[in-house]
Amino acid sequence: MADGHRGRIRDRFEEENIDTIPEIYVVERIIHNVVPRRDAGKVSRALIETFGSFAKIIDAPKHELLKIDGIGEASATFLKTMPSFYRKYKLSQWNDNKIFSDADTIMAYMKDKLTGYKNEVLAVMCLDSKFRLLCCKTVFEGNIHDLNINMRKLLDIVINSGASRAVIAHNHPEGDLTPSAEDKHTTQLVYNALHYAGVQLDDHIITNDDDAVSLIQTGDFPHEPTFI
Repeated sequence: MADGHRGRIRDRFEEENIDTIPEIYVVERIIHNVVPRRDAGKVSRALIETFGSFAKIIDAPKHELLKIDGIGEASATFLKTMPSFYRKYKLSQWNDNKIFSDADTIMAYMKDKLTGYKNEVLAVMCLDSKFRLLCCKTVFEGNIHDLNINMRKLLDIVINSGASRAVIAHNHPEGDLTPSAEDKHTTQLVYNALHYAGVQLDDHIITNDDDAVSLIQTGDFPHEPTFI
């Protein structure tokens, strides 16, 4: 009977658009892959009843997931890894685009780079003189306004990449994309540090899971734009 139910769930995902499928069945379909010998429907109902939605299940602390009967270390880890799987998928779509010479393209890329993070994260994009992407790495996760203790790491990433220009980006997990006074101050600090290293800071991007803004486009970048 369980196998028949699992088969019907699999068939539903093959035949329907996932947008029309209730969240409890989405959770159950995922649970099928990580708790193959348990009643996935029962586990899924417990997850939905406890946390309220698919998103809240994924965002729940691991130790809270482990309190659910049927969720063990491996399944909790899998659930917590899903946002990074999605982020990797989104970034993989950029593999054929190596030129980043305008703010709109960079904002779209940085939005994908920082999607799914629930803490504040700073990333730096390293470009050559022809705006070709050399690398884009996360500098740190925490409070961006503690950047002064991470400036050496940022400089190491940029200098070791051989970049002649760079763009920094950080996310606002709470959603508001308005650049704060601290964001503007951070931009100036990074601009000065990179300038002394012979690297041009082209922009500072702020993202959330839905959108992104450029400090150049908002008029909050401390120097004349060098591209767009």
